[in-house]
Amino acid sequence: MPYQHYLEGQWVTGHGELLAVTNPSTEATIAHLALADEAQLLSALRCAHQAQRSWRKLTSAERAKYLQQLAQAIETAAPNIGAALAEESGKSLADATAEAQYAGDITRYHAEWARRIEGELMPSDNPDEQLMLMREPFWLPFA
Repeated sequence: MPYQHYLEGQWVTGHGELLAVTNPSTEATIAHLALADEAQLLSALRCAHQAQRSWRKLTSAERAKYLQQLAQAIETAAPNIGAALAEESGKSLADATAEAQYAGDITRYHAEWARRIEGELMPSDNPDEQLMLMREPFWLPFA
């Protein structure tokens, strides 16, 4: 049975070409993945766009909390992630597990920075005003 994609809150099988995933060190096929077709890709992009709209409205403290939870989940799953990565990439189990642990560490690091989003007040060319620079999540409308 091929691996699936998580799309619109459920696991679905891709409608595209079947991709064989091989371990480069043994050349053994370790999994099959049905690629997403164009409609599934566009659906995923729409979902990501909607999620970004919600994410943007969260406070920096709320975003940090979610990133901390993600970091914890990655750290907890690091042995399993490392095993899958070792098999898929041909890396040693120790290196692959360390890479998974680092992913948790870097996610935690960025979670801490989410709380430090700051703005700036800058002088204007007009002596009667100041300019305020606010940093917020990037937003692009989806066509």
